[in-house]
Amino acid sequence: MKNPRPGTKDRKLLFDVYGLNKCGCGGEVIAIDLRRSDEEVQTVLDYIADHTPEVEADYREYLASPELAVPNGEIHDRGRGPEIKGSRITVYNVLDYYLHGYHHSVIANILRLTPGEILTAINYINAHWAEVMPPYIRGVTNAWLGNSPEILAKCEKTRQKLKAWLQERTMLKRLNELDIRQPAEMTRAEHRR
Repeated sequence: MKNPRPGTKDRKLLFDVYGLNKCGCGGEVIAIDLRRSDEEVQTVLDYIADHTPEVEADYREYLASPELAVPNGEIHDRGRGPEIKGSRITVYNVLDYYLHGYHHSVIANILRLTPGEILTAINYINAHWAEVMPPYIRGVTNAWLGNSPEILAKCEKTRQKLKAWLQERTMLKRLNELDIRQPAEMTRAEHRR
């Protein structure tokens, strides 16, 4: 990272480290998130500290680059909420990580998508904040509250049916074992005569 214009591979690492550092992550956390060594990340952080204005300008250019761009219409709704086209990842999945301050490249790595797809989802979230947040908050609230009393009653009814079925099956198994043992015992008794 000594030269002012790192190569393509180094450039991606530079921007990933820079973005995570902007989010408040320290060197150790960045190394874990990006699966890199502490020394490698520290070298990049030192470079960033020495060249912050240039890195910031290059980072903004990188975020606007065609390699990260995904055409409009890449978010669609098939009934489960807005999702990234070609995947089953909803914007709510991305929102979970986005709200916790994860960098877009880390989210992409976790969800196994491209950084461009994640940036598209983040742009969608920011543009449709008023539409996205109410269902998200309801979903999170329901997850914390657990199942409703109606669902719990259905679960208990199913549990009772399963228990009865297992008991019946166990009884049938025991009867079958007795049927098998009985002829064998009779055969031994006949041999004794």
